[in-house]
Amino acid sequence: MFIGILRTVLQKDKNFVRFLITQVVQSVSECRAAFYVYYAINHFSVGESTVVFYTLLYNISFLGSGLLLEFIGDKFGNLQVLRIGAFVTFLPFLLIILFQEILYQIKH
Repeated sequence: MFIGILRTVLQKDKNFVRFLITQVVQSVSECRAAFYVYYAINHFSVGESTVVFYTLLYNISFLGSGLLLEFIGDKFGNLQVLRIGAFVTFLPFLLIILFQEILYQIKH
């Protein structure tokens, strides 16, 4: 009975299917965080308290940005949220290119 209802919902509601796919992709992409922690501890000799602090900061900023982007989506439309997301995704690469010399000096 449940499988039949589920099949009907998945066939009729394409937005719900997209939502489910997005949730799966996001869950899989979050798996990388554990490897970042391992890399930070072993490669940079970062202490556990620092890792805990940055993990907490990451989770709080993730929650805060979700609430902010939800408000922006409701007020100005989802296209603005997509534009902000694209900019924020591109921003770290831009910063690395702009501050490459400073990063090199810090490393050496």
